[in-house]
Amino acid sequence: MMLNRSNIVVIIITAFLIVGATIGVWQWQQHKMSRSISKIENVKNIVPVVVIGSGPAGLSAALYTARAKFKTIIFTGAQPGGDLTGVREIENWPGKEKLTGIHAVDDLTAQAQHFGAEIINDTVKTINTDKWPFQITTEDGKTINALAVVIAAGGTAKKLKVPGALEYWGKGVGSCTICEAPFQKGKDVTVIGGGDTSADRALQLSAYANNVYLVVRESRLTACGTVQDYLKKAQNIHILLNTQLLEIKGNDDGVSGMVTKDVKTGKETETPIKALYFAIGYQPNSEWLKSSVHTDKEGFIVVEQYSQKTNIPGIYAAGNVALSDKAYGKAGVATGSGVKAGMDAIEFLENIGFVPEVAEKMEDQFFIDEHAQTPIKGITTKEELTRTVKENPRKLVLVDFYGEYCPMCRKMMPTLQSLAKDEAQSLVILKAEQTKSTVLTKEFNVTSVPCLFLLKNGKKIWECKDTIEANVLEKTVKSYCSIGNGE
Repeated sequence: MMLNRSNIVVIIITAFLIVGATIGVWQWQQHKMSRSISKIENVKNIVPVVVIGSGPAGLSAALYTARAKFKTIIFTGAQPGGDLTGVREIENWPGKEKLTGIHAVDDLTAQAQHFGAEIINDTVKTINTDKWPFQITTEDGKTINALAVVIAAGGTAKKLKVPGALEYWGKGVGSCTICEAPFQKGKDVTVIGGGDTSADRALQLSAYANNVYLVVRESRLTACGTVQDYLKKAQNIHILLNTQLLEIKGNDDGVSGMVTKDVKTGKETETPIKALYFAIGYQPNSEWLKSSVHTDKEGFIVVEQYSQKTNIPGIYAAGNVALSDKAYGKAGVATGSGVKAGMDAIEFLENIGFVPEVAEKMEDQFFIDEHAQTPIKGITTKEELTRTVKENPRKLVLVDFYGEYCPMCRKMMPTLQSLAKDEAQSLVILKAEQTKSTVLTKEFNVTSVPCLFLLKNGKKIWECKDTIEANVLEKTVKSYCSIGNGE
């Protein structure tokens, strides 16, 4: 039989596919064979299941693994609770007519902890997948040997690359409306995006702002019908369809306006505004994985069909970082994929013989977190602050202005708790919720949260009116404490 050129090409391609698949199966089997109980007989700092990320996917995975009696540690990452903590109101959470994102996260956290899951406020820096157990290092310097890993690191809000976006980031440009909405009272503000998230943020702002401009490049909104109805009922929300953001203008005080273009007519318009928030999707938090775990070109972790398994046996992905969830971007979907990842991890541990009875005998090899934290006292009045200063004449006083629903404020709290413990001889830390301490908020000219002030004998010696990395905050405050109070 004569073969034409097209048939030869098909045969060659088929052969390559068969060889590639065979090699892939062989590699996976080799990985699997290297995972056995005998490999960990003398290993210390073992954690049977490490969950990277504390959003709905990570918490759901931890719920299942902890309930199966496997020691489970959740590393919260840079944003404890994930993006869900920034959602004003959820109406499509199964079994609940309505609840806030913070409450949904708190419920999931409490349920996972009820079954023994441990939460550590730290961020995973690296994971060595070349050998098993997987060696994990964190920003705080912890080193852990994980038998199974669930990556649920979520994503980071995307920004448009327009003039002014980076220059005024944190000075009126941002993504967290739930943190800053109370400070936009009587002002004109903008939200960029046309989906459920952008609509939710516009509604958050509408309760405080004078006018809210919802800038949508497309010809229609993609938010669900019910949410669109809410937008129409809000008299101060103005939906600008077929509109492209060209530039963010500002001055020394921050954002002062925006330049937009009608994509149909080409007409450009400059509008005075005081703040602008992006809600145009997210970038998966997977860059720290390097090339060890397979991702697509955008960084979403590739998982097997009908499971959350990655290319490496013992490592699973769930939530907004996983390719399986990319098309959905919903907390309910993330919860489901987290459950699947947890069940996949359980199956993996059981298949290598690491059952709860074996785990119980190896508990002396398990990692134990001994870093305790001290609760922070809350205040609402100037009198409480004055009294604290007088009662602690030889100590510095750090005041943390925060928002109940502010994700960045939650991120900062563990560092403050650790500082309160480590520097108890020279420092007192207080927290003041922005809506419950209005007199203090005005006196300290707090315009956004989180916001920190360090006082010496009642006088301000340092302030931070923006988010600050944990290590920078810790180093700065400890340096002031080491100088002492001048006594």
